[in-house]
Amino acid sequence: MRCTFFFILLTQWTISNALSKSEYFFVEGCNIRNSRGIPQLILPGDYCLFLEDGTFFSSTSKKLRAFNKNKSLLWEIEGVFFRISFTADKKSILAITSKNILKISLRGKVISQREMVLPDAFALTLYENPDGTIILSGPSVGVVILSSDLIQVINEIRIPNVVSSHLHDAQLLDQKQILFFNNQVKSSKSDSDYSAIQIFDQKASKIIFSFGPKPREFFYSSFGGGVDIVNSDLLLITHPSTGIFLYSKKRKDIVFSTLEVHRSLSLFSINYIQKVRLLDLHGFLKTWEVIARKPVELP
Repeated sequence: MRCTFFFILLTQWTISNALSKSEYFFVEGCNIRNSRGIPQLILPGDYCLFLEDGTFFSSTSKKLRAFNKNKSLLWEIEGVFFRISFTADKKSILAITSKNILKISLRGKVISQREMVLPDAFALTLYENPDGTIILSGPSVGVVILSSDLIQVINEIRIPNVVSSHLHDAQLLDQKQILFFNNQVKSSKSDSDYSAIQIFDQKASKIIFSFGPKPREFFYSSFGGGVDIVNSDLLLITHPSTGIFLYSKKRKDIVFSTLEVHRSLSLFSINYIQKVRLLDLHGFLKTWEVIARKPVELP
């Protein structure tokens, strides 16, 4: 029988030891928690990125700052920073502010930037694609592919029957398929809106994958929640009211769910648009000499 979001009570589940050398932890903003939701390390800031040498980058509504493992300030840039992410090689940072998007070196130098009017910058995401281009998505922009220097708009992707104001967390699975979180899906078979994780195939020009719980209306979220690629098989799905889940593309079902972490995180605060991430922080926590307990053992 197919498992749904509401009947899975597994908080720890190990299927294999394929990732035994990695230690994954849930991160909300700058708070690192284990599989039971217990804090391992709480750092200053609203959103953080981490390096194995103990360096971390912290963004707030006032500035972006870099600290070393001794908590010493390395550099800072003033501005209203909403979301930051690494480029694929972790050699630079992509950042979204209230007025522009930037690419910043790990030493704090602005490499390139693009001025944009972003009225809902707090809800946007910015990722680097495997080919070096940048994918920007969110309610005010839909899905936009930018050049690696952020200057040129390469493509504005329109997804049929999907309202751009309801779409966010778009990520390129390959050159033709786009993963995203759709907050409001309409169906001719139902009068109620519902949310879903979907994949759009550009070549076929249609949605080829849509996942949500049953009854699907229970998964509805007007603008919160998120989806993130953990590895080639697993997707992390977060939802403000129903939980935190790992979905396996191979098994075509949920393989991990944690109610403990969901209860412990501030998903009902004003910052709940910030999706929870699942990161391998073994090296970072070791550098900080944090004895982490109960990491998330991925299936």
